[in-house]
Amino acid sequence: MPSTHLSLHYHLVFSTKDREPWLSPAPRMRAHEYLGGVIRGLDGTPHAVGGTGDHVHVLAGLRATHCLADVMRELKSESSRWIHQELGLHGFAWKVTGDSRSALCIWSKCALTFLVRKSIIGASPSRTNMSRCCNAGWWNTRRDTYGDR
Repeated sequence: MPSTHLSLHYHLVFSTKDREPWLSPAPRMRAHEYLGGVIRGLDGTPHAVGGTGDHVHVLAGLRATHCLADVMRELKSESSRWIHQELGLHGFAWKVTGDSRSALCIWSKCALTFLVRKSIIGASPSRTNMSRCCNAGWWNTRRDTYGDR
């Protein structure tokens, strides 16, 4: 019997309300780890989570049965609740509209991570930069956090 294989990878970007820099480096790492856990809890695969104090980039593999709007709603609501309770940032909020969602074709995870990283820090595309991105530790891609690298 024939079968179909889907591998859907998304680059999700969302910002804090009014682009305020709520997430300083230490809480940011914890928030990125939590976002990876939310994706895993939704039966997705978080390949990379990164960002700055005012926005987040999530590179995730999702199933064909996932509704992207539901995934975004869960990511934002669960992480907001966690940030309020665990980090004590009670005024924190994600921007309500204007999220970016991009479906990505299948390349190596290093290439995908490089593209997302480049969109944040403006790294120039070159083989040297591309090889460095995999080993630089810029993304929160620890195996114990996300399960795949």
